[in-house]
Amino acid sequence: IKLMKNIFLIISLFLSTNLFSQSLYPPYIFEANEWIDSVFNQLTQEQKIAQLLMLEVERKSEDFSKTVVAVKKYSPGGVIFFKNSAMKTAANINKLQSTASLPMLTAIDGEWGLSMRLSSTMKFPVAMALGAIKNDSLIYEMGKEIAYQAKAVGINYNLAPDIDVNNNAANPVINYRSFGENQYKVAQKGILYMQGMQAGGILASAKHFPGHGDTDVDSHYSLPIISHTYSRLKEIELYPFEQLIVNGVSSIMTGHLHVPALDSVPNRSATLSPKIIKGLLRDSMGFQGLVITDALNMKGVADFYKPGEVEVLALQAGADILLMPDNPEVAISAIKKAILDGKLSQKDIDEKCKKILQSKYWLGLNNYKVNNLGNLQKDLFRPKAKALQQKLFKESITVIKNENAVLPIKNLVKQDYVALALGRPANVHFHTMLNKYKQHKTLYLTKKSTETQVLALEKQLEKHQNVIVSLHKLWLVAKNNYGISANEKRIFKYLADKKKNVIFVLFGNPYTLKEFETWKKFNSVILTYQENDLTQSFAAQLIYGAISANAQLPVSIDNQYKAGFGLEIKSIGRLKYGVPEDMGMNSDFLRQKIDSIANLGINGGAFPGCQVLIAKNSEVIFHEAYGYFTYDKKLKVDVDNVYDLASVTKITASIPALMRLQSLYKIGLKDKISDYYPEWKSTNKEDVIFIDALTHQAKLTPWIPFYKTAKPFGFFHQRVFSSKKTKRYSLSVAPNMYEHKKYPKHIYQQIAESPLLEKKEYKYSDLSFYIYPKVVENIENMSFEEYLQQEIYLPLGMDETGYNAYKNYAQNRIVPTERDTFFRMQLLRGYVHDEGAAMLNGISGHAGLFSTANDLAKLLQMYVQLGDYAGKEYISKNVFRQYISRPFVESENRRGIGFDKSYVDNSERTLAKAYPAPSCSESSFGHGGYTGTFVWIDPDSQLVFIFLSNRVYPTRENRNIYKFNIRTAMHQAIYDSATM
Repeated sequence: IKLMKNIFLIISLFLSTNLFSQSLYPPYIFEANEWIDSVFNQLTQEQKIAQLLMLEVERKSEDFSKTVVAVKKYSPGGVIFFKNSAMKTAANINKLQSTASLPMLTAIDGEWGLSMRLSSTMKFPVAMALGAIKNDSLIYEMGKEIAYQAKAVGINYNLAPDIDVNNNAANPVINYRSFGENQYKVAQKGILYMQGMQAGGILASAKHFPGHGDTDVDSHYSLPIISHTYSRLKEIELYPFEQLIVNGVSSIMTGHLHVPALDSVPNRSATLSPKIIKGLLRDSMGFQGLVITDALNMKGVADFYKPGEVEVLALQAGADILLMPDNPEVAISAIKKAILDGKLSQKDIDEKCKKILQSKYWLGLNNYKVNNLGNLQKDLFRPKAKALQQKLFKESITVIKNENAVLPIKNLVKQDYVALALGRPANVHFHTMLNKYKQHKTLYLTKKSTETQVLALEKQLEKHQNVIVSLHKLWLVAKNNYGISANEKRIFKYLADKKKNVIFVLFGNPYTLKEFETWKKFNSVILTYQENDLTQSFAAQLIYGAISANAQLPVSIDNQYKAGFGLEIKSIGRLKYGVPEDMGMNSDFLRQKIDSIANLGINGGAFPGCQVLIAKNSEVIFHEAYGYFTYDKKLKVDVDNVYDLASVTKITASIPALMRLQSLYKIGLKDKISDYYPEWKSTNKEDVIFIDALTHQAKLTPWIPFYKTAKPFGFFHQRVFSSKKTKRYSLSVAPNMYEHKKYPKHIYQQIAESPLLEKKEYKYSDLSFYIYPKVVENIENMSFEEYLQQEIYLPLGMDETGYNAYKNYAQNRIVPTERDTFFRMQLLRGYVHDEGAAMLNGISGHAGLFSTANDLAKLLQMYVQLGDYAGKEYISKNVFRQYISRPFVESENRRGIGFDKSYVDNSERTLAKAYPAPSCSESSFGHGGYTGTFVWIDPDSQLVFIFLSNRVYPTRENRNIYKFNIRTAMHQAIYDSATM
């Protein structure tokens, strides 16, 4: 037997056309073992018959005891599970397997994974979406992962893949469950899915033989008729089955289909046809594995035969496993009688029973152990599975129209789109993802919208020429026009008639497009095949050029948009969003480390809350919020909260502005600052050059407490501040506190008149950063804030970055900083924490900028790429390399020209003494802020780390963030996760 097995394996390798190991026969077919013989020899006739039955587990929890009784009474060969939770199903399997006298096959319909039947499980794409992807090796990996998850629950038999060739758009039962209408692609994808599951150690089942794809009748309710000729069936419907048989599929499920070309007996389904199962499937096609019927309680067979009769007919036809007999006791009695009457032979029953035992032995049921459910949730959502899930959904996104190369949107300033969601109310995840790239005006229309609401929407749309319209809450099956409403069709017609520039995203079955023609007038059309957070996320990422698309239609929409059609859209390199495993990092380790350090900071009183964002290779792989705004725990930190960046303003405002000016040859590092800021002429700072000031060795005074000179004797000088805003007192320092509009001149005068230090050496000073905005304004003849917005922030999509946050955001989005008890005498929220910046109307080059982590990530990713982002050069690479270099390291100045740098011997230091992480590269750079903010960029590792907190709440005296070394420890955890 071993020699025969080896010969067949060698033959199969030569015959295979796939990349993966193949077999001409099911993997268990040659199993011969004493356990199989021993078990078989101990079975009574009734027990042998019972091995051919697969009973349905009662779907209601309160009826589960009935299944326990049935298993104990009959000891069936298997059971099949339907709707329930994963944990409950796993517990039920343990109970049933412990009850059965012989371990059972435990089956599920899991065509797109366990989630087809079980809640709290991972959802993989439906077959139609898989039919669109080009990278079929992912389907093999999906099969393996589904096998892993199935075994974790206790399931050993998946009634998948569905390899019906769906060439009928009106098909009510297969449709999106098929890989598509091309039999060759259906076969290829079905083979890989099947092989993945069997490599993972569970049984697979190709279905529904001889092909359920071309029908408009649901066999759950009636008997479909397939009227094609044999030559047509052989060319299309049978082809995938032939290929899966050659490649060693474990089992094949018959369909409740009447196929006159194969069996002319009226109303006889394939399930009950000896000509189709024995004659065609067994003899002609050579299938030696298990044949399982579709559910015998379905009306496609149940309407024509009585319980017991249908089971006998199925066995006579050649079936091995009788799925869901209506009454097992009646079925067993009828089969026994058929044997006695000579309608069935005991030999056939014995062979079928032995084949089932062979499959059980291959599954390891001879050494069955009750599943330990302690790690079930972890097993069902392991990080590598989530990474695979994301790849599958991402690679299925299909573009079938892109006139004028609208996709991807390149110019974020000129191309301003309104986002309209049809079918859902506010808070659509798709809009949330679009807003990560640029803030959009968002509009909505629900399925139950009124005429008045539709008219109001049309009026709003009149103001917008560019529209991203998405269609939600659709049926995947051909029912009720796939769920598209008359009002939705009306809006599509409005958009088409008004010749709007429209990007249309269909979150559903592509056959939905058959329900209306106006979509052909839209500029771009994107198909996602189904709706969930992942498809919504990837559609948004595609629109803004973060990811590419090259998928192809698995089915035809019409003669113009046929199966196999799809446009290639190339990424332009904007930030994308994924998981650490995409970058070869361990998300479990990373999350555990970041969570524990963040909670250490919160519980240790270092800050009431914080936010962490990590990006690698232009992909945000971690973005989490922790804790609360304040210690009273009333408002939780969220990922879209706005923070006072404090000194991080230096490298996000002053430095990018200066680098851009230098890239355009408008300044030079060895130029005198006074050449662009005449107020320093004829002062002791006349000869200060940019490079010395930027590296903090220009002998400038470290700090001037401007707020103190403005309030001699401890009280606000009436000539400087007022509690009311007037034309004279127009500069807002804090709520109900206004500064005289001319006072900033005194600040600049104090800087100009300040003494220089005696020695030229590294001494950190903010003073030159007060002046850089003036340099920019003098050169560009516009305000500093306007320059930043126009030249850097808005082109990058940083719509939520700017000064004076109180003007632009609701208070519940702005994280408060200090409760000022010495100057402004109030809690600061949306007003800059730094006193000097506050006295400059909140706008300075050293402090005052507010931002979200997501906005910061865009700028910092541009830094990782040395000045480039999304196909646009903001800063020349030569200039950028200058600004991140250490020109004076020999004189013990570790600073870069524009950025902070690590200690020179950082890699040799312990975590407690390093700055920042010991593992960061020498080329890395960044900055920290007084309020508890910290950002670091490592171009060698293509890594961005953003940490935002309000460690100064309620007081700046709190230095626990340094005591616990929070930011350095988090930073190092990122590098460590890449090695786990």
